[in-house]
Amino acid sequence: MKTSHESHKLVIEAIRANRDRRLRGEVISIPWSLKRLSKVLPGVQQGKYVIITASPKSGKTQLCDFLYMYEPIDWYIEHKDQKIHPKIFYFSLEMSCKAKLSQAISYKLNKSYGIVISPENLYSSFGEYVLDREILSIISSKEFTDWLKEFESIVTCIDDIRSPNDIYSYVTEYALSHGKMIGGRYIPDDPFEYVEVITDHISLLSPDKGESLFEAMYDYSAYKCLYFRDILNYAVINVQQQSASSAQQQFDYKGNSIVEKIRPSHDGLADCKLTARDVNLMISLFNPFAYNFEKYENIDLNRIGRWHRELYINLNRDYKFVIFGN
Repeated sequence: MKTSHESHKLVIEAIRANRDRRLRGEVISIPWSLKRLSKVLPGVQQGKYVIITASPKSGKTQLCDFLYMYEPIDWYIEHKDQKIHPKIFYFSLEMSCKAKLSQAISYKLNKSYGIVISPENLYSSFGEYVLDREILSIISSKEFTDWLKEFESIVTCIDDIRSPNDIYSYVTEYALSHGKMIGGRYIPDDPFEYVEVITDHISLLSPDKGESLFEAMYDYSAYKCLYFRDILNYAVINVQQQSASSAQQQFDYKGNSIVEKIRPSHDGLADCKLTARDVNLMISLFNPFAYNFEKYENIDLNRIGRWHRELYINLNRDYKFVIFGN
C-alpha cells in the first residue's frame, strides 16, 4: 500500500478509534488464555503476519491450532457480548478436513470433559479398543454438537486448494463479496469480523506451472500473504518446518551439544528462508528431549520426558523477543 501525505490521518484515526473502543470496555485483539504469553503478545490481531515453526513432529500444528483456531473460537463463544467475531480459512495441506475435525473433537473432549483420546481411538481403529459408550454419548449430546456447529460456522477448512494463485483467488473472492475497494483501500462490510488465513504447512504448497517450490513459497509469502495483511487487514498464519540440517546437533570441543545451534530459527526455515523477511511475528517450539538431554535449563527431562516444550518468540517486529519455558 502506497503512503501519501494523508496517511498520518488514517493512523491517528485508528489510534483514536482503538482508544475509544477500549474505554467502552471493548477488546482490540482476541486474547489468549495463556497469561504469561499474553504479557508480550496481545492475542489474535488484524493485519498481522505470523510464522509458526518447529522441527518435524515437535507440535507446530498443535500450537497453531490452539492459538489461532481453538482459542479464538472458545473466546467468541464465551464473549458474544463483544462485537468481534472470528472467521478462519484453514488451508490444510498436510491432512484432510475430516482429520482436522476429528482433532477438534479430541481437543474439546480434553478441554471440557478431561478425556484424553486420540482421533484413532475415536474411530475404534485398534484391534483391542472400542470407543466407550459414555464418550459417544458426550459427542452426540446437544452441548457438544452445539460447539461443533459453532466450530464449523467459524472455520472453513479447505484441503483441495494447494497453489498460491488458487489460495489467493479463494481469499480475495471472499473479501470482495464481503467488502469493497475504495481508492485503493479495502472497506469490509463488517469491520469486526476478524479474518484469519491459516496455511499448514507452506512447504506443501503446489507450485504453479514452471515454478520451483522455493519460488512458490516466496511468491505466496512476499505477495499473496502481504496483500492479505496490508490491503485486506487479515491475520495471516503460516506453519513452516525447520530444515533437517538445522535440527542436527552440533558439539563443542568437549563433546557438549551447542543448544543455540539446534533451537528453531529464521535461518533454519525449510525450503525458503526469505519468508521470515515479511512477518510481524515468528513463534517456534523447541523439543530438547529429542536430543537426549538429561537436563535442560535445570529441568529434569528424564522425569518430564517428551512433554516438555520451549516456546520461543524469534521475531516480533512490534515488540520484543522473549523465551517461555514450560
